[in-house]
Amino acid sequence: MLPLYENGLIGETALNLAALTYESYKALVDVEQYLLADDIGNGLLEALVTDAGGVDVYDIRYKTDPTDALGDLLSTYLNDPKVKQQLNAGSQEWQQCGSAAFFGLLGDIEQSVANLLPDLLEAYQVMNYNGDKDVICNYIGTVEWTKIIDWPGQNAYNTATNHTWIVNGATAGYYKSGGNLTHVVVYNAGHMSPFNQPQNTLDLLNRFIAGGFKP
Repeated sequence: MLPLYENGLIGETALNLAALTYESYKALVDVEQYLLADDIGNGLLEALVTDAGGVDVYDIRYKTDPTDALGDLLSTYLNDPKVKQQLNAGSQEWQQCGSAAFFGLLGDIEQSVANLLPDLLEAYQVMNYNGDKDVICNYIGTVEWTKIIDWPGQNAYNTATNHTWIVNGATAGYYKSGGNLTHVVVYNAGHMSPFNQPQNTLDLLNRFIAGGFKP
């Protein structure tokens, strides 16, 4: 909800009402009522984007997801009999977020896996990245939750400063890196940064594979 407010798409009244609804959502999560929490969370999100003028949750610059056409092409490709044979997929039809298995996992969405992060961070380099125009997985939320991960590198990460990320002489975003954890914000990108910023996202991946973003 904060990206909508910061971009002037909702006012302070809507923000405060959303904060109250969030407390109800959080209370349900705390008592492991995950399906009810999911309903409230989705209702809150829908109300906010409607109040913001019907923007798309994946990219506030659009009214509908600009990657839908690519999803249609992907469905055609993955349901091609020759492709399914190569993937050993049998006769199962591929659906984008529409299978019975997906809906059966709805109760898992609200469950935290934060307890897995300390072990991962001790053993591996981990990078989170967000497009700055994404609401559903927004960078503000990532900034906040990365602060509270309890791991040996927590202080090194929290005391690190933001650095400008430059690609071909132009500002692509910014990053923060400490210990094994890096967070990158991709400018002018929505949920699917490779769609909006293909060159910059490729640079992001290449840097990470080569050893990470370092000051």
